Amino acid sequence: MHFASSLIAIRSELLFVALLFALTLPAQAIVKCTDRGSIEYTDGVCPNGRTEILRDLRSSDTLNADRADAARRAAADKAELNRLEKSRQFSEQQTDKFRRRQLSGMQLRQQQCQKLLLRKKWLEEDRHEATSRSHRKLSKKSQRLAERYAMECGPDLLPRL
Repeated sequence: MHFASSLIAIRSELLFVALLFALTLPAQAIVKCTDRGSIEYTDGVCPNGRTEILRDLRSSDTLNADRADAARRAAADKAELNRLEKSRQFSEQQTDKFRRRQLSGMQLRQQQCQKLLLRKKWLEEDRHEATSRSHRKLSKKSQRLAERYAMECGPDLLPRL
């Protein structure tokens, strides 16, 4: 997918350079416009009909300079494209790293909540088997553990044991 987006960007860059040449060429050339049998000569773009470039008025030095300038702009655009691509990749890496940390934290919290539930279950089992004095003590411990669970894991998640 990354390759396809790079290929599209390069194609659009080449299309831009080609259009740039096409747009600057008619403005500096003699153009023959043919429309329904009438012929008109201009140095601009034909409004309707067929266009035929008769003679390019620019010198070869001007053409070479334009080509070199276009090549410099294309190279600068390509460098900017590479910079933007690296920036996007870095941003995606940072987002992925953040999501992994967030997921890891959620998994750790879930594990701690499961441990608290298990401790509460064991306390309830011990409380049911205990004598009256230790029964009150274990009930108090169980209540405190339930409060801790509600504080750390949320009151909605506490199952009835």
